[in-house]
Amino acid sequence: MDIAKKLYNDNITPGQFVLDLLKENKKYIPDFYRSDLQNEFDRFFDKQLSFHTTILSPKLKEELRGKKRDAVWTICAKAFKEKGFELVGIKRQGKVTEQKLENYEWRSKGLTEKLELEQLVVVLQQINIQLNSSSGYLGLY
Repeated sequence: MDIAKKLYNDNITPGQFVLDLLKENKKYIPDFYRSDLQNEFDRFFDKQLSFHTTILSPKLKEELRGKKRDAVWTICAKAFKEKGFELVGIKRQGKVTEQKLENYEWRSKGLTEKLELEQLVVVLQQINIQLNSSSGYLGLY
């Protein structure tokens, strides 16, 4: 509950919270309320929609909500291709811990800045992974 209060009081998302932890070299990533993760998904998607108006849509947002990692990629690849854009994937560099930090940096950056399409898809995958693995008990107030 303390984490949920911090998210609310500081107006930050779970991704921003975890990024701060990782920058402090902390390894533990707490569980979050489903509602906080869903809020992050919405805030992130809506901000990226403002940058990618010809590619993203509210309909796509609902289609992606709660989908598994591979399904997010498949749905986005098809939707983007219909709009004339192709997902080619990102060749990730570095160790797993460095990639995890990069994922959370993208989650945070994506709330204020335009991301590349591949980065956007990775973030949506990561948020959905957390949503799908979050406890149903944490989703109830």
